[in-house]
Amino acid sequence: MGQPHHTADRTGALQFIAEQQRHPATACAYLGTDAASVEADLLDLDQPWAQTLRVTTGAQGEITGAAVIEWDEEVGRSWVHGPWLSDEVTCEEAHALLGSVIAQSPVTAHEMYASTRNQRIARLAEAAGWKAGPAHFEYVLAGPVEAPAQDPSLVLRLPHDEDEPHIARLHEAEFPHAYATARQLLDPGQPYAVLVAQMDGRAAGYIAAQSEGDALYIDFLAVDPEARRQGVGASLLAGMVGLLGGDRMRLTVSEEQAAARAMYTALGFREGASSRAFHSA
Repeated sequence: MGQPHHTADRTGALQFIAEQQRHPATACAYLGTDAASVEADLLDLDQPWAQTLRVTTGAQGEITGAAVIEWDEEVGRSWVHGPWLSDEVTCEEAHALLGSVIAQSPVTAHEMYASTRNQRIARLAEAAGWKAGPAHFEYVLAGPVEAPAQDPSLVLRLPHDEDEPHIARLHEAEFPHAYATARQLLDPGQPYAVLVAQMDGRAAGYIAAQSEGDALYIDFLAVDPEARRQGVGASLLAGMVGLLGGDRMRLTVSEEQAAARAMYTALGFREGASSRAFHSA
């Protein structure tokens, strides 16, 4: 088996990745399970996926491993998608494939995500000296949010420029290794819709989301500790549905966020697939 290399065979790479995505034992997080949906997700990456794609091949030229990467220099982090590895790929070859995509990135901190059942990625991360993070669970809600009676002092509104320090404080405390900064969330050129919850004249929470056709993906939701258990989170979810529309919501929650998981369960969200992040040292 040769060294990792770039390939122009997009179709073959997509078919290989999709086959790996169909099985939790070889799947990586946040991509579809068929070639069309995988490509649609990869097209959303910050860098052209077909340019960062690296593969390993077998004796007959068939693809046996694949990985792509994106990065954000402002955040100072990259995200490896994959590596997707067939049974015949050795640990050394997997390590070389991971190194070949990381070498393209101008940043020094890296992450990769995989299904919690993907032991190949777990072993690769351990061999590379990467640290395993907590598991993240997908939660899905089909139907309206049952928001509680709203506190008269609670106001949902679009963010103002002066909200950035408050949002940044909440954002950094709740999501310390996030893929977007507070400044990026508030940048009109970014794809995020943001609502702020204001109580007694001050920002008490925020939500950032994106449309996914007839569904919403909730990127971030955080509530000030002093404003929790007052329906702020549910009101923000309902407000985002009112802003963007959609009859289904999807989000991920860390296993360490017990209060958030309890809230989503109480609101009728159903727990789905689980994934784990691995961070370079």
